[in-house]
Amino acid sequence: MGENNAVVLAMFGTSVVGALPDLLHVPARMSLAFPGADVRFGFSSAVLRRIWHGRGRDADFRRAHPDVPGDVYRVPAPVDLAGELLALGYDGVVVQPVLLAAGDEYRDLLEDVAVCREELSGAAGRLVVGRPLLGRRDSRPSPEDLREVGQALSADIEYARSRGAALLYMGHGARQAPQVTDGVYAAFVETMAGLYPETDVFVATVEDGALGLDAVLVRVRRRGVSRLVLKPLMVVAGKHARDDMLGPAPRGWLSRLEQEGFQVEPVSRGLGGLDACADIFVRRASDAAGQAGIGLR
Repeated sequence: MGENNAVVLAMFGTSVVGALPDLLHVPARMSLAFPGADVRFGFSSAVLRRIWHGRGRDADFRRAHPDVPGDVYRVPAPVDLAGELLALGYDGVVVQPVLLAAGDEYRDLLEDVAVCREELSGAAGRLVVGRPLLGRRDSRPSPEDLREVGQALSADIEYARSRGAALLYMGHGARQAPQVTDGVYAAFVETMAGLYPETDVFVATVEDGALGLDAVLVRVRRRGVSRLVLKPLMVVAGKHARDDMLGPAPRGWLSRLEQEGFQVEPVSRGLGGLDACADIFVRRASDAAGQAGIGLR
């Protein structure tokens, strides 16, 4: 392969301006790791792309938010961007999903990449997809991946321990094939218990189901927990953190938990803003590139 390679970070995106720094920290770390590669990002959500394109045409909004990078106002779809780079003559493109688990969004990304490969002659070996933080679709995460992510979150454990609290993470969950992501979360909790046996760790999901908040609270009470640190187990602390975690009851978890007698300290920060987690995405992209013979440096 030649030297003209790129990484396209496939993010769902966010409309919350205050959540952008956590999200954009991932491409910043990727650029730092691979200064010779062209690092770009795209939002897979068409709704969020339209929102940002509209804001880009709103002079008042741009004046009110001078810290928003221009690239956000022009954000493309990730796979469209990858196809454009290949058409421009890039030797290889790694599409790295900025996702926790191989759920609905990852499945959609793989389907879009498959279509792109069909449309572009000779793209099969030049367009590759990395894996999320925790495993691939329809497969249990490897113990190595689980430990890697668990160790990257050691600061969360230390924070909860300093408060004499258990750690309750809010996960997305999935509408389609929830058993895949529920299995990932269960494996994650098991790994955290092995790494940090002195601190209780729970994951509940926004999407109701086996890991919905009500079901998980049964386990929390069974453990005799009264104090909780509440934190999103999401790349970005965006709309879910603002509305589902911190919003008013009955939707907002913080309000519900306090009404039920728990002492709760919320921490609204996404995983993408942590160097240790952002650097795992770097390693995922490096793994995918190495397997395809694409040189990232």
